[in-house]
This record gives sequence, structure tokens and C-alpha cells, in this order.
Amino acid sequence: MKYIQFILALLFICLLACKSATEYNQADLPTENHINVDGVTFTLSLPKDTFKSIELLKGRFTVINGTSTTLTYYFANIQQLGFELVNAGGIIVLAQPFIVAPTVSSLQLVPGEYKVYSIVSTFVNYDGIRVLPGRYILKAYLLDHNSPELSINLTIR
Repeated sequence: MKYIQFILALLFICLLACKSATEYNQADLPTENHINVDGVTFTLSLPKDTFKSIELLKGRFTVINGTSTTLTYYFANIQQLGFELVNAGGIIVLAQPFIVAPTVSSLQLVPGEYKVYSIVSTFVNYDGIRVLPGRYILKAYLLDHNSPELSINLTIR
């Protein structure tokens, strides 16, 4: 009987931990930067501005066509979004894309349509080196100069 109680208690604790790990508190309100260029809005947003080095970097880059014409962006790769994490010395410590198989692609947005790109990355670079705690700038952009570069300051603990 004690074994069953122990298992149920452990299950309850796990459920609470999972729920609290997916919720944001008041200190974790979204951080964002946006710019409007000729009716097209580009937005970079993060759920918070402080991350633990063992967490995933998660964010969004959104393109909204607020014009009255269809827009088409052309890319030399199937990957259309790039980002860089830059330290205080201006050194890029983490970057995407890592081009494996280049192939052309495009993004077409009719008036009022939008596209949301997800940024998901560990804080470990391609050499297997973990990004050190400190202050950084996250820069994100559509590849091939199809958007302005947007930046957000963040801290890794």
C-alpha cells in the first residue's frame, strides 16, 4: 500500500513540475522588437529575456504583409530564417543557418497574410561548446537580405 502511495505522490509531483515548467510568471513577459518597412511588419519576440544555459532558446520571427499587394521573397536556401547570438565583445557565439543542402525557396504573402518562423536552439554551438553565462544580443533576419535585422538583448545564467 505504501508503494502505491509513493508512486501516486511521485506522479503528482511530476505533473506539478511539468505544469510549472510550461507556464510563464509575471517576470517572464514576452520581449519583442519590431519594425515596419513600407507596410510590412517584421517582429522578433522571445518569451523572456533571461535563460538558463540548460534551457532551449525559443523565439519567433514574424512577417506580416500589411500592404495591398502580394509580396514574394526569394531565398538561395530552403532555410529562410537566420539568427546570431553575439557576446559583449561582438563575437558570434551561436548562429544559424548551418547550410547542409542548399536549394532555392520562396515565401509569398498575400495582403493581410503572415508567416511565423520558430527559433529553437540549445545554447551549444556546432563545435559542442556551451555558451557561457553573460549578456548577449540575439539578432534575427530573413536570409538573403529579405528583411531588416532585428535584435533583442538577453541574459544567459
